[in-house]
Amino acid sequence: MVRLDIRGILAGVLAFALLYGLYALASSWLVGRGGYAPWVITLAGYLVWLLAGYVAGAVSGRAGLLNGAVTGLLTSLVMAGFLFIGLGDSPQLRETIRSGILFWMASGVLLCGLGGLLNDLHRRSS
Repeated sequence: MVRLDIRGILAGVLAFALLYGLYALASSWLVGRGGYAPWVITLAGYLVWLLAGYVAGAVSGRAGLLNGAVTGLLTSLVMAGFLFIGLGDSPQLRETIRSGILFWMASGVLLCGLGGLLNDLHRRSS
């Protein structure tokens, strides 16, 4: 039976918090300098979700897909809560989340779950 590993999930949430903080700093620095490609910032945002799921799967050691998906759900809920109380990243992100909160949460679950699945595949291949 597949079981959730709280240690792995919390490690994934912590990794997300650290990576998202670095992402926010780097993206604001790039936007301030100008001459950047917007797709780079978008790709980096997706990588933050993937790496958080990968870390959750790596720490749990089993069921990376499930642990990554739960990590994605928790990180989506935490981010939505912060944005709801006004500690948001940017007005554009807040508006995006308000207009499609379920889609945004589902994409977080899918991307973190994919990161956990990539960890499972990496573990099986080595």
